[in-house]
Amino acid sequence: MLADLKKDGFRTVLIIDPGVKVDPNYHAYADGKQKGIFIKNPDGTELNRDVWPRAAAFADFTDPKGREWFGSFYKQHLDEGVAGFWTDMNEPGVFMTEKSAKPEIFHHPEKTFPYDTPHAGDGLPDTHRRYHNVYGMQMARATFEANRKLAPDKRPFVLTRAGFAGVQRYAAVWTGDNYAGWEHLALSIPMLANMSVSGVPFVGCDVGGFADMPSGELYARWLQAAALTPFLRSHSVGWVGNKEAWEFGDEFTKINRASVELRYQFLPYIYSLFREHERSGAPVMRPLWYEFPNDKQTYLINDQYMVGGDILVAPVVKEGMRTRGIYLPVGAEWIDWWTGAKLESGKTHYLQTPLDRLPLFVRVGSVVPTQNVIQHTGEMPGAVITLNIAAGIGEGKTETTDLFQDAGEGYGYRRGDSRDIVITHKRGLISIERKGSFAGQRMGFVEILGLAAKPKEIFADGRKMDFDYDADKKRLRFRLKGDEKELTMVR
Repeated sequence: MLADLKKDGFRTVLIIDPGVKVDPNYHAYADGKQKGIFIKNPDGTELNRDVWPRAAAFADFTDPKGREWFGSFYKQHLDEGVAGFWTDMNEPGVFMTEKSAKPEIFHHPEKTFPYDTPHAGDGLPDTHRRYHNVYGMQMARATFEANRKLAPDKRPFVLTRAGFAGVQRYAAVWTGDNYAGWEHLALSIPMLANMSVSGVPFVGCDVGGFADMPSGELYARWLQAAALTPFLRSHSVGWVGNKEAWEFGDEFTKINRASVELRYQFLPYIYSLFREHERSGAPVMRPLWYEFPNDKQTYLINDQYMVGGDILVAPVVKEGMRTRGIYLPVGAEWIDWWTGAKLESGKTHYLQTPLDRLPLFVRVGSVVPTQNVIQHTGEMPGAVITLNIAAGIGEGKTETTDLFQDAGEGYGYRRGDSRDIVITHKRGLISIERKGSFAGQRMGFVEILGLAAKPKEIFADGRKMDFDYDADKKRLRFRLKGDEKELTMVR
């Protein structure tokens, strides 16, 4: 089955919990018990707590021996073709029983290990009171390190629900079990932005809410809001009903398909931002104040975000809203991605936000690489790149964009098997420099956004180009061969 899914572009990720079923006939439990892997109570007996298989024992992930033992079980799954692992319930979370103290409050202390539970602490032994938050990160670490050891030529994909400072070294993080409500949609934006500037770049939330059933409108707006966040997935508890993007009727299916396609189109830009993060630490998703610290108005805005330094996203996070105020920061000039309209910075614009559109704005002078719509990332090598140029750069100004390309898998890029395409934009001139020999995606088109008037001529390396100009959308488009070094426009 996994092989059949892979042929269709699906990569299978398994959910893994830390609890090992207490059953002498279960090989994992018997092996762990014989090797002394499981956490003990203060009196030396084995700590057992109820989770999905009922009574379970738990490896001590603060002990290198426990991490190595747990990690050894990933080999079978990797051999079967599993592409990644999702570590869940690793706060650690456990279930209450009929013996639990009453009342059953939401943050009941018996929903995790007792505070006096001893841990090895990687040489600094102490109790769960100290290592509660570290436990989940160390499970992610065990998973990451095992995958690096067992499949050294692949980049591990690990997703974790729990973590601690430094978790970005091992895993992507999602925000946990949210609810299908407009308030949780709105909360997701500052949560993800805060995690991003805290050094955790690969973050996302459960689109549509984990618990409860969203309306078609809520699901569509949530998918739009999350489409350009670093990690995107739709996930929910199984017993509330189906929440797939096509479950809300034909109107919403069309809207939701467009949101997913938008993400695929922006993947070259997002991928390059991850490379930028690896080099500099700059987050992929950014609060407005990160890019515009001198504009104090941005300090108070938590329902908009930046993707890199060039794309501003202003999702709709309130039910029934078809017009919303959108603040465009001082320090840049802005163009509406969809209409090409140039908008004044430093003020709030009240713009139409129809249900089928995610409000997007691009910084004047920037060059944003996108690709044509694909069905899965395995099709990226054959998808051509479009350079989207935001018109209106000032005389004497220069903007630079770095499009990073590599195999999308493995660590060859660290040995030089990659390519940086550096695009420099000056008024009337685009220079393209390719650094590296990797045969990445070919540049196939240029689109100029926010162009108020049709230019006289466009040249590529001295060749006069044919182009199409849409005056209503203020957008111009022309085709490239793919090896051009210089583009010029005569107004």
